[in-house]
Amino acid sequence: MNEEWNKFLAGHMAVIEAGPSVRFGDVRDEVRIAATEIVMSPLLQRTLIQVTGEDAESFLLGQFTNDLRILDETHTQLSAYCTAQGRMLAIFRVLRPADGFTLMLPAELRDPIVQRLRMYVLRSRVTLTPVDDMVVIGLSGSGSDALVMDLFGESPATADSCVSKDGMTAIRVGTKRTRFELVIPVARAETVWDHIGQKAQAVGTAAWNWLDIQDGIPAVYAATSEAFVPQMANLDALDGINFKKGCYPGQEIVARMHYLGRLKQRMYSAHLSVDQPPEAGAKLYAPSFGEQAAGTIVDAQIAPTGGVDALAVIQIGAAEAGEVHLLATDGPNLNLTELPYSLPAAERE
Repeated sequence: MNEEWNKFLAGHMAVIEAGPSVRFGDVRDEVRIAATEIVMSPLLQRTLIQVTGEDAESFLLGQFTNDLRILDETHTQLSAYCTAQGRMLAIFRVLRPADGFTLMLPAELRDPIVQRLRMYVLRSRVTLTPVDDMVVIGLSGSGSDALVMDLFGESPATADSCVSKDGMTAIRVGTKRTRFELVIPVARAETVWDHIGQKAQAVGTAAWNWLDIQDGIPAVYAATSEAFVPQMANLDALDGINFKKGCYPGQEIVARMHYLGRLKQRMYSAHLSVDQPPEAGAKLYAPSFGEQAAGTIVDAQIAPTGGVDALAVIQIGAAEAGEVHLLATDGPNLNLTELPYSLPAAERE
């Protein structure tokens, strides 16, 4: 974390907690505001890794699930980094600035991912650098595109597209609401925050993560690292996998699930009538699976109208049966809700 940025936020009523996470007031109030108003959020939960060097493209191409050769300075993409068994270590958003590549991922995973990637650099001419002089700011709500226009002179029109100006980048994310993630040098972040703060209200980590849940955008955290194959988290529905790009760790497993239809779990959107959100990695159960877990919480946040909204990877059979419970077979029931995108047809053996 950048201490200068944190000090600035603390002077603007931010409470910074472990995680890292931030809040400006009552979490449920912040989520209510995010559901209807223009909001801005310091995304301390995000971090950046810069990848440069003559071999950066070929190196990353051999590591991730997506084809970053199709990227340019106006497009980003979701991608995953997997083990040899096809289990995701992390999900990234990949940007392609003029000087290489930038990976955006959960802050808690930055150091282990950098360490693991460096193990495979070998003789490749690649440099991986954690970025501490840039911050990420979320901006959401009707009218947020006008604020982006003010800053950049234009606004990215479609999900995953981006615009850049003066060392800053604005990425359009999701489809359910008008949302952007702004990558800003620390030296300019205070000015940008004060500018958009004339129209937007400040909200914290929980509110922004709730917006991600509404868009059906998954995250892999330390608690769920190596828990999911990419299709389980719907990366195939989010253009996060390219099945023709060639080899990467776990590619054989991922391809087999795609071409042979052996996927048995999918990520679903759900609502729970509980007061506090379960942790990522919390187990789910269904009558037909007995004592065997039938799913896993991907992320969960307080909902604006009460209860909790969540993304969860669930056995397709259990989800179709319509009875899935949190933590135990008699725990709180998950009421499945509609995702904002269509899933590829699921087949089970």
